[in-house]
Amino acid sequence: MKPATGNNLPESAAHVSIQLKLGGHSFSADTLPAQALSGDTRVLCSLVTPRTLLVPREAFRSELAERYLRIAGLAPLADETTVHSDPAAPEVVVMAVARACCAALRDRLGDRLAFTSPLLHLPAYEGSYTVLRHTGDTLYVRSYGPELRYAAALAAPTEADVLVHMTDLDAVLGLRNQTLHITGDSARETARLLRRYFRRVVCVS
Repeated sequence: MKPATGNNLPESAAHVSIQLKLGGHSFSADTLPAQALSGDTRVLCSLVTPRTLLVPREAFRSELAERYLRIAGLAPLADETTVHSDPAAPEVVVMAVARACCAALRDRLGDRLAFTSPLLHLPAYEGSYTVLRHTGDTLYVRSYGPELRYAAALAAPTEADVLVHMTDLDAVLGLRNQTLHITGDSARETARLLRRYFRRVVCVS
């Protein structure tokens, strides 16, 4: 099945990936690539964290970003702040991020800084399917039937966590009746794991 184009959102040429851990972060502004520190190019920082919530554009209001997370049980911790992706895009993600990390980024990049999430950049296909990406401690999921039925970033530091989430999602969404498209750096390992329990698993990267 070939990818569709409707949900593949473009990313900036200068793209900085930051991996956050629960209760902390593994980021230093000194590790930013040279192309992000020079010129006037917009820098798109992709935050990898399960503390992520998808909000439809028509329902999003920036002043309520923290409240969206609170309602979803993802309230920012004492040392965290709330950021969001482009509010003019079809979908908006709201994320909790370490306040010190955010301040360091804004100090280095200023107005060139923008945030996004892997949840917005999973490949799209036609028909009924689910696409997954296991990155760091986070499992990103988008399920269609053919309209979007479910989208989330789930805490999954181990393969056992991935299987627990997939068992629950299968019970609710009937994933065994769909093709599972696996993407990301660990796609082969995730696909190998899921093929033990699901018949239609495709590794796309």
